[in-house]
Amino acid sequence: MPFKQPLGERADENRVPPTFIRPLADKRAVVGERVVLQCQLDGHPVPVVKWLKDGHNVSNCPDYEVRAFGSLIAEQN
Repeated sequence: MPFKQPLGERADENRVPPTFIRPLADKRAVVGERVVLQCQLDGHPVPVVKWLKDGHNVSNCPDYEVRAFGSLIAEQN
């Protein structure tokens, strides 16, 4: 039976809690203009960033583009 991790290591010992690489910043937006929000995290396992508006995930909304590494681009039409 193969082991999922090398002997002598515990999966818990390799965990690092998420930390912000770049602090979050307030943004002012003008209706109709493009806004870029950035969220850069580090940790192990790699943290997952989810962007929500009014409690709903915006990843499938055509007005929002979620980029790799946590950036969100909002196109307000």
